[in-house]
Amino acid sequence: NIVGTINFWLSVLVLYTKNANLLGYYDVNKLAEDFYLKLLNEVYGLNLKNLNDEKQNTPGIDLGDLEKKISYQVTSENSADKIKHTVNEFEKNSRFLEYNHLKILLIAIQKKKYRTIITTNGKYSFDISTDMVDMNDLTREIFSKDKALQLRIIQHLEASLKFYQESNTISVDSIESYLISELFKIVSNDLDQSKLTWEE
Repeated sequence: NIVGTINFWLSVLVLYTKNANLLGYYDVNKLAEDFYLKLLNEVYGLNLKNLNDEKQNTPGIDLGDLEKKISYQVTSENSADKIKHTVNEFEKNSRFLEYNHLKILLIAIQKKKYRTIITTNGKYSFDISTDMVDMNDLTREIFSKDKALQLRIIQHLEASLKFYQESNTISVDSIESYLISELFKIVSNDLDQSKLTWEE
């Protein structure tokens, strides 16, 4: 079952990243940037580059496609303060001169419903209701693609999880119990957006 396999591996990677962060292993987020770069390129037909390879800790954004002028911040935080900080850094460093569309990819947590209002003054595009992308959004997009692309994504997911394990960023044994207890909560998630909480 292609759909089930993709959902399973994405769930494992989300849990892996989440638990690594809980245990203080934040290096896994750097690995996640490269993983999701390839995944986003496949799913959305982009040519994103890891901007942190050119300059470490690039302010405001992590991934960018200069041709299509789309950029992503990759983060495991979903707070309104984090969004405001990302937008402020994007504007303060005039990233909108290179990229006219900002998106935020949540790699280990679901997005919320936000009451926060973000104003871009027409300088670039960022809509807090549609440009916050979590794994539910990404999974739905993958499921809408053709079988050949889905099979490529499965290969990428399987290879990436193996690389995560071999990177020694975090012991697989240290997350085993966590995966067992939490994995099926995500796998069985019916994507019911009504369960999301509001945040001021």
